[in-house]
Amino acid sequence: MKKLLLAVGAAVGYLVGTEKGRAKLAVLTGKAKQAWKDPKVQEKVHQATEVVKEQAPIVAEKLKAKASRGTDDSGPATGHDAGGDAASAANGDQDTTATRMNASSGVSGEAGSGI
Repeated sequence: MKKLLLAVGAAVGYLVGTEKGRAKLAVLTGKAKQAWKDPKVQEKVHQATEVVKEQAPIVAEKLKAKASRGTDDSGPATGHDAGGDAASAANGDQDTTATRMNASSGVSGEAGSGI
């Protein structure tokens, strides 16, 4: 981890501290802006935003339910249901947001592989 931080620090120092580095940084910034403006990227951003908007109330309700269960005096607050969400998650029964997003956008493979 320390080597990675050192390498990142050296790369940032090069990009910011030298004339050649600043030129490369300008090129990278231009490519990033160009990629961000790409209609395919913006479509994926829009899809992700819609999934978040759709799932936020559901996640909020689950968090409220778990928080209220954790504050009662019936036992220790472990953050896990006895046989509920934790068991079904362990069995792979729960669908993830990334999976739903990929399924709705026609992307296969890992989350984010379509971008």
